Amino acid sequence: MTTHFALLSLAVPQALELVQTAANTTLPVVLVCDCNANPDNPADPIFQNFAAYLLLKNAGFVDVFRTARPNDPGFTFGQAENLLNVTSTMSRRIDLVQFRGPFTIEDVQVVNASPADRERLGLWPSDHAGVVATLTLRSSAGTD
Repeated sequence: MTTHFALLSLAVPQALELVQTAANTTLPVVLVCDCNANPDNPADPIFQNFAAYLLLKNAGFVDVFRTARPNDPGFTFGQAENLLNVTSTMSRRIDLVQFRGPFTIEDVQVVNASPADRERLGLWPSDHAGVVATLTLRSSAGTD
């Protein structure tokens, strides 16, 4: 499932609704989210949705990037609004892939965050980078 949490006061109700409805299952779940929450900085003055992130974490969701790459900042947000900045200004990780269930993380990477990814006219593809995760769902018997 995918979602995009609003900034500030709506994010927690959105996360709660997600956990109580679409994610209210015993089936494996993969959640791709522009969470507008910085899980690496609970006190981030711009993205103050850490409580929404914690709600998902407490519901059993695992942050793929942080689990697989604990020492990599993995920034996904911060290019200039007009996308013309020459040097990347990514400074926050707010776009997340999370899962709950018997998955194995095969790979995860941030894409479109390198100067080589800029378009022919010099624009960044977006003010956000993408997160690409490869997960393997293990069978209930514990084998692939």
